[in-house]
Amino acid sequence: LPMEPRLCFDFCRQYKDAKFFGLRLGHECYCATYYHAASIGGQGECNAPCDGDNKEICGGTEKSSLFEMHLCGDSMDEASMALSLSGEASASASSAANATNATTQELRDLASVWSQLEICSVEPEGPRVCGLTQVWSAAAAELGEAGGDAGYAASLLDSKAGEVEELQAAAEEAGENLNASLASSLEKATEAVHSLAASAQGAAAAAKHTLGMLGGPILGRSLDSFEAVFKPLGDVNASWHAVCGLEPIPGMSYAALTSDEPATCADRCLSLSTGQQACVAFNYQYKDGLAACQFLSEQGLVEPMIAKAIPIFEVSTSKMTAMGLNAMGCYAKQGFIAGHPKGPLGTQVVREVTT
Repeated sequence: LPMEPRLCFDFCRQYKDAKFFGLRLGHECYCATYYHAASIGGQGECNAPCDGDNKEICGGTEKSSLFEMHLCGDSMDEASMALSLSGEASASASSAANATNATTQELRDLASVWSQLEICSVEPEGPRVCGLTQVWSAAAAELGEAGGDAGYAASLLDSKAGEVEELQAAAEEAGENLNASLASSLEKATEAVHSLAASAQGAAAAAKHTLGMLGGPILGRSLDSFEAVFKPLGDVNASWHAVCGLEPIPGMSYAALTSDEPATCADRCLSLSTGQQACVAFNYQYKDGLAACQFLSEQGLVEPMIAKAIPIFEVSTSKMTAMGLNAMGCYAKQGFIAGHPKGPLGTQVVREVTT
C-alpha cells in the first residue's frame, strides 16, 4: 500500500515497545522506542509528500517526520458517539427516502392514468394538457434518484454502524488485553461511520430539497379569499370538471403528498400577476393523497365569436372517478376574466370527456 502516516502508525502500534514512528523519503516507515532530542536540527527539510496522501508530508531526504504514538483510551466513547450520530443520520435519510419514494410512485400513477383523457390529438389544446404526462414522469425520475441516493446512503451507514457495534463488543470483551489491531480496526470503522453519517445527512437534505422544490406552493399557505378571487371553470353545477387548455408557464408544475386543498396553489398564482410568468389560472388534480397543480399563462385564449374565451375540456365525474382521481378542476382569476381588454372572458368547451 502507498505510504501515509496512518499506515505507518498501524504498522508500528503492533509492536508493544514502539513509542514513536518516523517517515522519510515519502515512502519509508520505521518504528522506534525513543529518540534523541539532540537530533533535532541539522540539514535538510521535511518536504517529501507521502506516496499514499500527497496532502501529508513524509519526511525528506535527510530528515524524518516523527510522531509519538498513543493508544487512545477514549476509542470506545468515540465509537458510542459515532453510533448515536449514525442512528440520527440513518433515520433522517431513511425518512427522506420513504417520502420521496411514496411521492414518486403517486406521480407515476397520475401520469399513467392521464392519457385516459384521450385528448392529445385535439390541436392545439390537447398536447398542452397531455404534456403533463412527461412533466410528471420527469419529476418522478428526479425524485426517484434523490430517494435512491438517500436510501443507499442509509444502507451503507447501517452496515458500517453494525461493524462498529461488533468491534466495540469485541473491545469490551478484551478489556485490558485490547490489542493494537482491534483498536485500530475500531478507530477506522468509527471514522468511516462519521464520514458515512455526513454523507447520509447530505443525501437526506438533497432529497428533502427536491421534495420541497416539487411541492412549492402546495406545501405553503392557503388563500383565505380563494372562492372570491378564483372561479372554477366549466359546468360545475352539472358535475363537470374543467381542464384548461391555456399554455402552461414553464417550470411551474407542482405536486406533493398533502390534503386536497387547491387554495394553496391559488395563493402563489395570485402573487404572480406581472411579467412573462404572470399566472392567470391553474389546473388542479388530486389522486390518492397527491395534490398537483400547473400554473397557466394567458397565452392560448380562443376567439369563438367577438369576445375571447378560455378553452377548456370538460371531464365528467364518472370519467374522473374511472381514472382514479378524487378531484380535478381549472381555477381562473376573477379579475382576469372580468377585466380582459377585449371584454369579459367566457369559456369555450373544446371537448367533453366522459365514460
